[in-house]
Amino acid sequence: MKEPSAASESSESEQGALDMSVLPNPIMDPRGDPREGTFEIPAPPPEVDDSFIKMYQNHSLMLPSERYKEHLKMKAGEKKWREERDAVFRYRKRMNVLERKHQEGILGIDGPTHPDTLLYRDRFEHHAAQAQRKAVNAENRFTVLQDKTYSDDAVAMRDFGSDPGLERSKDICIQRKCIDPEQHPFRFLDTHSRLFPKYSPAGALEKGSVGSCYETRALHASERSTAQDRGHNIINGADNTLTYDVALPWAEVQQQAVQRRIAEAAKTQSRSSNSHEI
Repeated sequence: MKEPSAASESSESEQGALDMSVLPNPIMDPRGDPREGTFEIPAPPPEVDDSFIKMYQNHSLMLPSERYKEHLKMKAGEKKWREERDAVFRYRKRMNVLERKHQEGILGIDGPTHPDTLLYRDRFEHHAAQAQRKAVNAENRFTVLQDKTYSDDAVAMRDFGSDPGLERSKDICIQRKCIDPEQHPFRFLDTHSRLFPKYSPAGALEKGSVGSCYETRALHASERSTAQDRGHNIINGADNTLTYDVALPWAEVQQQAVQRRIAEAAKTQSRSSNSHEI
């Protein structure tokens, strides 16, 4: 057997494709085929007649001729019942064979993609509902992707240089502060004219220096009062004053220790002398 060459393998891999659809092979679609719709499975009766069973429960007195006629009716009814039941069983069996072994359809005759199919009606409705759900999902996905990937006209510079006829920053989707002059009048104060007035009266410089001196003096006074009140805890009302104890020199500490030892020895000696006198 001749082995396939590398060129043929590459051509097959380039031309081949994997279809992710769950629909049957398009070649199984019988539309346009002269054999279309030539095979049919007759449907069974909707209900199986079992009225003959009630005749078995007839225990009344009857003539032999009447009993014989009733016997013939029961026999015919049972035969018809068996035929109808067998037709139902055979129909179910043949439909199960089509659904389980020939899911893609009968070549050139009928298939689940045919809109007028009778053998694969349930499978056709299933595929139609699935296609409808996919179409709705694809449409919703397209809308979401368009919202996520769409660029604003101002960002994409569409109609650049033309007047859009909108208020300031209305063409850019960003949040801005409220600039209403009635709600926020301090945003519209003329700070430049207050800092750099055109008219400077005589003595304004001296008045400004004196005012700044007063302001500095008041600031220092408030800082001193705050520093004095820091010992008071405003939450629980306790005294929050901090004390700073400086450690004594080491020589002085040793001297105090020697003095304490001498005093303790004197007290011990006085107690012992008092005990001997007693």
